[in-house]
Amino acid sequence: MNDMFADLWLYVMAAGVVAVLLLFILLIVVVRRAGRSVKMIEPLGQQMGFLGQRVQELGEGQSQLAGGLQTVSQTQTVAQAQLMNTLEQRLAEVQAKMADSLHGSTVKTTRSLTELQERLATIDKAQENIE
Repeated sequence: MNDMFADLWLYVMAAGVVAVLLLFILLIVVVRRAGRSVKMIEPLGQQMGFLGQRVQELGEGQSQLAGGLQTVSQTQTVAQAQLMNTLEQRLAEVQAKMADSLHGSTVKTTRSLTELQERLATIDKAQENIE
């Protein structure tokens, strides 16, 4: 029976050694694959860094465009206000000139009609004297 335990013990020990060897081999395989994964992930990490940098540059460019657009909008608003002021001034000038012109025309027309009335009155008197 002692031999049987010894043989059993020997088998258990052999199985333990085989299990330890298998674990060791498995550990080596896992470490190698992890090394390969790191090597494969490294370029991906570099690309992610590059893409992050490009996204940041695009964001900065977008901010610059927004600032430029705001400046253009403000400039347009100022120019439009100046144009409106200029148009209002010109319209006021034209209205004043038209009022002066109409007043002058009214004065001339009144004078001409008065003179015409005086001449007609003179003609009427002359006709009355003739008759």
